Formats: sequence, C-alpha cells, structure tokens
Amino acid sequence: MIFYEFNIRRFERDPVLEKIKHLNINNRKAKKQIFKEHFRECFKQSYARNFILSLLTFGYYSIKLYKKTRLQIINALAARKLRYYYDLQTKIENMRSVYADKAPRFAMNAIFMRIQCEKITDAEDALEFKAIYYPSEILLFITNPISIERKVKAPRYDQKLNRCLRSWQELKKKPRANQYRQIETINRCNEILTKDYHLNHKQIHERFPRTQVYQKNRSLLSRMRYLSRTFQEIVIAYQDLDETRETHSDIYEMIQMLSKASKSEIRHLFNYLENRELPDKLSRDSRKRLIQLSSKQECLQEISAEELHSLSNLTLSSYQANFLLLMRDVPHITPNLLKWAFSESTLKVIAPKSFMEQIQVQSRMKAIHDPHIDPVILTLIKSDPVYNLMTSSFAREIHREWAPLHLITQGTMLFELPHIDALSDETLLHVYHELRKFAGEDDELLEIIQEALSQTRKNAFQSAVEEGIEQLFGGLSDYLLPILSIYDVRLDRKEMDQVDIIYSFQQLILRQGEKRTISEEGRQTLITQPLIKEAGVWISLDHHIDNLTL
Repeated sequence: MIFYEFNIRRFERDPVLEKIKHLNINNRKAKKQIFKEHFRECFKQSYARNFILSLLTFGYYSIKLYKKTRLQIINALAARKLRYYYDLQTKIENMRSVYADKAPRFAMNAIFMRIQCEKITDAEDALEFKAIYYPSEILLFITNPISIERKVKAPRYDQKLNRCLRSWQELKKKPRANQYRQIETINRCNEILTKDYHLNHKQIHERFPRTQVYQKNRSLLSRMRYLSRTFQEIVIAYQDLDETRETHSDIYEMIQMLSKASKSEIRHLFNYLENRELPDKLSRDSRKRLIQLSSKQECLQEISAEELHSLSNLTLSSYQANFLLLMRDVPHITPNLLKWAFSESTLKVIAPKSFMEQIQVQSRMKAIHDPHIDPVILTLIKSDPVYNLMTSSFAREIHREWAPLHLITQGTMLFELPHIDALSDETLLHVYHELRKFAGEDDELLEIIQEALSQTRKNAFQSAVEEGIEQLFGGLSDYLLPILSIYDVRLDRKEMDQVDIIYSFQQLILRQGEKRTISEEGRQTLITQPLIKEAGVWISLDHHIDNLTL
C-alpha cells in the first residue's frame, strides 16, 4: 500500500489548506464559492497593481490570476486527499473481511456505502470520506487498491503549486489503467461462460467460493484484479474439461449430463442412496437423467478422486460436484436403480397397439409357400396335408431356444413342454399337433396361437418394452441387454370363445457381452393377453401386467 508522509503541522498552518479543511468536494456551489473567495483575497493583496495590469491587458491578467488561485485550491484539495489516503485504505481493508462471504458485487457495493458514511476522525466536526473524495475515486480504491509500498513527502506549496495534484493523478493513473484492463478480461470471460457454456450470472457467482483465489483469502474477490483471475480460472476449468473428451470420454459425458440435473433431481437420488427408495412422481426427464447417470457409474473408478475433483469442482455446481464424488464412494447403486426403473417402466411403456395388430393376422404366410425355411421342414410339410395351416413364422422356430410351454383347457393341463436350448424338427411338428388339438376345429385360432408362439411375435411385448425404455431414458445403457428374458408361456382356454395367453418374462440386468445376472434379486413380469371371439372373429382385449419378486 502506498503510504504518504505529510507534515501535519504544515497542513494545519497553511492558509490555503485551512480554507478547504471543511470543504465538501462534492458540493459544486461550495467549490465555486471557495474559488471566488480565494481569488478576491489574492486580488486585494495588491489591488492597485492587479487592477492596473488588468486594464492594460484588457482583463487577461485577471483571468490568469484566477486560474492560478483556482489551481492553488485544487492542489490543496489533492494534498488533503493524499493526507487521508492511508486512513481510507485502512478502512477499506478492515471492511473486506466483514463482507468476505458475500457475492463480489454485493461486497463492493456494501463497502462503498459504508465508506461514504465513515468519518475521517472521531472528532465531532470531522468530515466524512465522501466529502473528501469523489465516488469514482472511492470505488477505484475499493476495487483496485495499490499494493506497491513507497513513501512520498509532501511538497512545499510555495515552490510548485501543482506538485500534490500531479502526485494524486499519478496515484490514480495505474489503478485506473489496471481496472480498465481487468474489466475487459471479466467481460470477455463472462461472455465465454454465458454463450459457450450456457451459464447464467447466478451459476457463475455460485462457483466463486470454490476457486483457488477464494480459498486463499475470501476477501480478495472484492478486488477487481482477483475477480478477473477468478473468471479466468473458471474458463480454464471448462477448457480443461473439453480436453478430456478424447482421453476420458465417459467422464466427460457424465459431467456434461450431470450439469443438466436440477437440485431436486440430485436430492431424489441422494435420498435413494440413503434409503434405496425413489419417489413415484418423477418426470420423464428426471428418470432419464438418473438412469443415465447411474448406468455410467463404473467410469468413476477409472480416475482418481483428485483428478475427478479438479475436473468437476468448477464445471459443476456445488451439489452436483458433491454428488459426483459421492457416487464414486457408493459403487452398487446402478443395478438397484435400474431394477427399480424397469419395474416402473413395464407398467407404463408398452404401446397401446392391440395384440392382434402386432401379430398381423391378415398378412400371415403359410410355411408351405415360403421357400426360405429349412429344407427338411419344408419337405416334411409338403408330404402331409395336415401341415397346410402351419405358418411361416412358426416353421422358422426350428433350432431356436424355446421357453417352457403349457397348454391348458378349462383348468386341465393338456400339454407341457420343458425348456429347450434348440428346437428340433420332430419337436416342432409335435408341438404343432398339440396346438391343433388345443384349437380344435378353429383354424383362425390355430394360426393366431402359432404367431403368438413364434420368435418375432412372442417377443412383441419385449420389443415394446425395450423401445419404450429407450424413449423414456434416452437410450439403452450397457446394463440393458436384455431387459426381459422369456421365462414361460401359457395358453389357457377357459371357454370355447375365450383364450388367455400368459407370457412370463424374467427381468434381468446384464452387463453388455456378459451372461451373468448382476441384480441382487430376480423379478418376474406376467403379461396376460386375453383373446375373445365375437361374431365369429377373434379380437384381442387390453393386456394387463403383474410384477412379481422372485
């Protein structure tokens, strides 16, 4: 801090300084009045000489004398400012610690308002700082205090009238130049953060307490120089994050995704980490973001806590950064959260399209007319006219994995087939015969249940769930392959004109490329599809879903 040593006794004895000792510099009328009074006094000291010289020079001498006396007052005012400059800086520095926890703009304004009301001494007739300094000068030394320590002695006023004025102007010159440059830096960084990184002013100010400048000294942000450094530090943090797009792409995507999560969403997931329970009323975007965050959790183990902190400390809000570090310490939230999401989605995601429309009754092709099926099956079908009603989709089931099948008529089990890894041609024909017995003389029902048991049709619900979850969560994560696995199929003919097709799906959470189930407990989804016959035509009613815990 610049410290000016002045001869206080000279300051008190000097007649010019004595005149402006109680002058309010911001009072224009008082300043004009003191200029006139000082000019009159100086003019009267040699009245005859000054009057004659003014007449001879047609008033030019009077104007020159007025400028000289005016400069004496201005120089005296500058001397008074230098006299109390150290006290002003001391007051400002004491107030910085009081408003250290406030936003920089609020702190600067608060210090500015308090300084104007402060007196220079404890005397009753002492002036306030706002009577000695202009508001722009007070604000300049609040935002840009001079940190270079030097000493300047007060000059003799009768030697150089403008010596103090020049000293005061030099005193303000460097801080003002620095302030202009720092404001330009702040504006440029602020534009980058708002336009390129989509931060508003509240989000920018929220990151200030986590910068290195603030950690070093909280009161420094009320100085323009350190405030510009803080803005630069935030911009550099985002630039460093952009550089990790190639080296740590998963971390980059997770931080970008987490930056869009609201405080309420983070609170819901915090609640889940503690209680393993999530509220039922979550918006689609919230569910999507929570699932995407948890499904990428494993990438947090690939990076150290220090590196993760440096990447997320300033690029995320405080609650987002804290949650990211918490996720790293809780490694088993993904399966449980996905399991909850699957059970919720199966009740709401399946498309309302009717089952009969999904199996496309009118466009079914007979196996006997399909040249692309297995040649062995095609030869067997053509050799016996009883297979004329076998559909092409059902004939393609050969060599495929088949879930257990149960055919029930009015509570009586007619046929039961266990799980088969690869369906042989003999078993396929045997199942066809059992389906004929189940359908009786109803050829349309025989075609419908063949389509219902074929690979593409019995997975119609599974595909609908996968498509719905992909829409709901914005894509399938590494854990969503597969979502549901066919577990059992039951055909229950309660009456001649009513058949229930019951699909049993086992809900699995698998890592991509692995066959090992990672969910802690299994879940089974029962989808019951009722079919009824009205006016000689089979139609499908709305299905209903039951989720069971195994």
